[in-house]
Amino acid sequence: MLNVLKPVALLRAAVLGLAAGTLLACGGGGAESASTATTSTPTAVATAPVTYVSGIVKNSAGNPIAGASVLAAGETTTTGADGSYKFDASSAGDNIVVLVRKSGFTTTAKEVPLVAASTTQMDIQLFADQVSTTFDAATAANVSVNGAAVQIPANAIQTANGAAYTGTVSLGASYYSPDTVQGVQAFAGPYAGTDAGTQSPIVSMGFMEVKLTDVAGSPLQLKAPATLTFPASSNAANAASIPLWFYDESAKIWKREGQANRQADG
Repeated sequence: MLNVLKPVALLRAAVLGLAAGTLLACGGGGAESASTATTSTPTAVATAPVTYVSGIVKNSAGNPIAGASVLAAGETTTTGADGSYKFDASSAGDNIVVLVRKSGFTTTAKEVPLVAASTTQMDIQLFADQVSTTFDAATAANVSVNGAAVQIPANAIQTANGAAYTGTVSLGASYYSPDTVQGVQAFAGPYAGTDAGTQSPIVSMGFMEVKLTDVAGSPLQLKAPATLTFPASSNAANAASIPLWFYDESAKIWKREGQANRQADG
């Protein structure tokens, strides 16, 4: 990320929402000598079945995370004290991508296959940022994170609206290898992306998230390139270069953005 996930990679109902409403009309009357009466036949009015996706957002210890932001089906909600969320996914088709973010945790997204007119349960686990530190925007920052590294040059930070930023920068970062269970669990799915507008399957070779904020928690951005160094993974197969992708949170899909080149030390 540098407020978007920056991976190196060849980088998801059965409550039946059926309510039968019956409209009954009573009619009849007239003079006492009248011997006829009119009756009506009740008519059942049913709503369309509703498809839901719901679940619990938890930390690595299995405890619920309250106040996490959950995005799906064009809507955003916040998890309750029990970590729960729920969306009407009736318009999503056969599957939906649920994206979850929370300050202090690595952002993730999971593709959920849906069952029409039912509730699909998808519990999502968030992992705490592996590194949390601060640095002065006027100086360079060199941060190691789980075998990877982030280098940010001096005076390279700006606010979200493009203004130059001076002062303290808070940095939260994580790196995950595809060779680990956590790396597979933390990966933001699906395992597909777009390369020049063409959909492409993705084989993860590791991913990194770097988040920059001011002391109040407002997001900051880069105005100069940062250098990300990834350790080799078994999926790289000694390739001289591999595609570099970033995760577009609004579109909930990986997009290719250049390539990463193998260094002499591997």
